Amino acid sequence: MTFNGDRFDLPVTAGRLERTGAADATTALDALLESVDHLDLKHSAWSAYGNYTSLEELCAHQDLAVGRTHWADYALDVAGMDTVLDRARESYVTSADVAAAGEVYLAALDAGADASTLEAVLTDYTLADVDHLFTLADRHPF
Repeated sequence: MTFNGDRFDLPVTAGRLERTGAADATTALDALLESVDHLDLKHSAWSAYGNYTSLEELCAHQDLAVGRTHWADYALDVAGMDTVLDRARESYVTSADVAAAGEVYLAALDAGADASTLEAVLTDYTLADVDHLFTLADRHPF
């Protein structure tokens, strides 16, 4: 179960696996995805509340508080983060920021740099992002 997983989570995961060069991992992911039913909550949200309803808007319609991961709560001294932060539209991490921050994270790891703080940002964002998906799935369809 995802929100916009068809267009974001699944392609990003596949892309990350391809980047590793591990053909067996990509094959394993393809086999896994073919063996499970995937529920993308975005489609039901758009049907119920209109096209382009965001996850945050869906949560508001469902009276669920959205957790925020605020950039200022982390000391981000990782090469390339200045560009990500300059482009960030909000004081907190949004889904639009994750791909760019993820690229910076992977580049830092490749360079042998300490990316633990950025890893914490991405982990905290992800946990906050998926926390309410279980409640939304229980309430599905909307």
